[in-house]
Amino acid sequence: MNNKTFNGVKGLANHKTELYFSYSDGAGRLYETWDEMVSYWAEEYGSKAAADKHFRKAGYGVIHNEASTQIMSAPVSGPLTKSQKADLMTRAAEYLINR
Repeated sequence: MNNKTFNGVKGLANHKTELYFSYSDGAGRLYETWDEMVSYWAEEYGSKAAADKHFRKAGYGVIHNEASTQIMSAPVSGPLTKSQKADLMTRAAEYLINR
């Protein structure tokens, strides 16, 4: 998911920066979806349910650039709603535009 397809923050067009939303496991790896992260760690935690339980406390959403450099992270852990993702994307875009 990126800013051009998600909520189209227009101010970034002049910055030539494309932003992406992903989930982080806190260990430096990014995942496109919550399920992808939980599935990746399921064996380590014994089941998808156990991995999901763990990452609801430790996993979080991030906005990053094409080089996977994190720009901003969500203030809460766990899966985010569509509106929370949009808000995070907007705040990250505004941060880049105004810095």
